[in-house]
Amino acid sequence: QQADANLLWKEFFRSYEALLNTLPPKRQMIFRLRYQENLPTKDISFLLGVSRKTVQNQLGKAVETLRVSLFRVFFLAVLWLLTL
Repeated sequence: QQADANLLWKEFFRSYEALLNTLPPKRQMIFRLRYQENLPTKDISFLLGVSRKTVQNQLGKAVETLRVSLFRVFFLAVLWLLTL
C-alpha cells in the first residue's frame, strides 16, 4: 500500500507540474517565484517591474486554477486509496 501511495503522490505532482505549465508564462513565473523560491510579493514586483497588486492578482488567479483542477485529482486519488 505504501508503494501505491508513493505512486499516487508522484502522479499528483506530475499533474501539478503539467497544470502549472499551462498557465500563461508571466503568471507561471510569478507563481514559481512565490511558492517555489519563497520570494515575497514585494520582491517579485520589483524583480519583474510590475506593481505588487499585479503580482497578487496573478497569484490569486494561478492558485484558483490549480486548486480547482488539482482538487479533482486529489479527490480521485483519495477515493482510490480508500478502496485498497
